[in-house]
Amino acid sequence: MKPSVACTAILLLTLIGCKPNPSTSSTLSTLSTSSTIMKRYCLSLDVQNDPEKIRMYKYYHTKEGIWPEIPRGIKEVGITDMEIYLVDTRMFMILEAPEGWDYETQMARLGKLERQPEWSEFIWQYQAPVPWAKPGEKWVMMEKVFDLDRDF
Repeated sequence: MKPSVACTAILLLTLIGCKPNPSTSSTLSTLSTSSTIMKRYCLSLDVQNDPEKIRMYKYYHTKEGIWPEIPRGIKEVGITDMEIYLVDTRMFMILEAPEGWDYETQMARLGKLERQPEWSEFIWQYQAPVPWAKPGEKWVMMEKVFDLDRDF
């Protein structure tokens, strides 16, 4: 990873304020809102190094470009918030869900909902696996390396 991308990654993770949950891996964080404890997942994936493909990827993640079944399915499986950030060709996804939400189970369920498999195949033309991804793996969980509230 280029130093500027690494620095951006650390800054991004710091700014989003992930807080660790001791009962889970370091890639998972816990957030507390006024009445609900939330889990936060931080993941990474690349977009293809082609300005037109990056433009189209961004378009398909706008209200005008996204298929309506996609955000509907995301909400249906209990994801309360999802954001994707881009720097150069590296993307960072921040996903939030309520405490007790099971990532593996719900993401498998999401993959079977209306138009989700079709979307996954369609959007892959713009994406690329990170170099360390396992065969067939797309979004890869990130490790938290800094937490101001926890460590300082």
